[in-house]
Amino acid sequence: MDNKKVGCFIASQRKEKSMTQQSLADKLNVTSKAVSKWETGQGYPEITTIPTLAEILEVTTGELLNGEFSTKENSDKVGMNTIDNFLKRRSGNNISVFIIVLTSVFLSFILFAIGYIKSKKY
Repeated sequence: MDNKKVGCFIASQRKEKSMTQQSLADKLNVTSKAVSKWETGQGYPEITTIPTLAEILEVTTGELLNGEFSTKENSDKVGMNTIDNFLKRRSGNNISVFIIVLTSVFLSFILFAIGYIKSKKY
């Protein structure tokens, strides 16, 4: 996320709705100083306020986090913020974990077999 881009996007959407920083802050139960920091790129909204902020500004959370409206060209970028795509990315991690566990079990079996064979020789 580009903090300056996100900040400019928040400011432009707020102004389009004819809202002041204070009125937006009141709706989100934050200070106007917090809104100012977001808009100048000095900080981000708390994760818990993002869905409400997006709703107030009448944008999607993906658009808010990307700092621009979604179009056909950047829909893949916005789509990376969806739960479905998150889960798809995580499925690769699940395969890696499975391979590590399977390898560990196999190595444990080999070590057990070697220990068993050595104990039978004596």
